Amino acid sequence: MDGHQHPNRSAPGPAPADTEIEAALNDFIKRSMHLPSDAICVEYSSGIATLSGSVGSVSRARAIEDLVRCHERVDSVVSRLSAGVVPAARGTAR
Repeated sequence: MDGHQHPNRSAPGPAPADTEIEAALNDFIKRSMHLPSDAICVEYSSGIATLSGSVGSVSRARAIEDLVRCHERVDSVVSRLSAGVVPAARGTAR
């Protein structure tokens, strides 16, 4: 186990509000993908997760989309991710 709680793992009880799901998805993606806090934004409403921001590659963008798509409350993913330089990574060698 990697120590990160997956957003699918929730305690029994009432369904979480959209804002709780949105916060969980944002936190999970940033920690799982080791991204700066301002690199990606996930907005969630009524089963639709909208991703925006910039990542280092197309494959990384797809990996993020796949992670979000796996959440039990996500019915659809709208990706507005761009592949390029992550804001905090500017000026650093890869």
